[in-house]
Amino acid sequence: MRMAARSLGRGHPVLRAVGVSTPAGAPAAALKADAITGRPAGGGGRRDQLGSLLFLAPAAIWLLAITIYPVVVTFRNSVFDETATSYVGLHNYRVIFSDASILVTFRNNLIWVVIFPFVVTFLGLTFAVLTERIRWSTAFKTIIFMPIVFSATASALIMRGLAGRVTVY
Repeated sequence: MRMAARSLGRGHPVLRAVGVSTPAGAPAAALKADAITGRPAGGGGRRDQLGSLLFLAPAAIWLLAITIYPVVVTFRNSVFDETATSYVGLHNYRVIFSDASILVTFRNNLIWVVIFPFVVTFLGLTFAVLTERIRWSTAFKTIIFMPIVFSATASALIMRGLAGRVTVY
């Protein structure tokens, strides 16, 4: 696509998209090449990608070190007994998953970590879209937002009452 300008007669150009035909299967960018390098327009090439990867490598290695390594070490420790001297295999997992209170704990964690954020995000986005389409959007936003303000204020007052008057010098 290319942009073509035409005037409305008052000196204000209007841009409109004009289709440019290309041979079947060929993207439009592949037809134009840089006059100096002969490479397709838009850059790319393995040398540019290698440079980018070299800049990203330290961050990727650090990310793997602080996320993957603890998971691996924790799993390795979980297949040993509490003294970490004798290998017990998956026995620890059998003990954990056979306890009813642990299963309730896993269920509660699943609700709070996976389901609850999804529901809250869905409701928040729904309210955000709906508030833009109603006549009294400012009043509606105020009604929705005020409980958040009041709960933070109430929490602060309760903590102040529980802790007593603390003087900070």
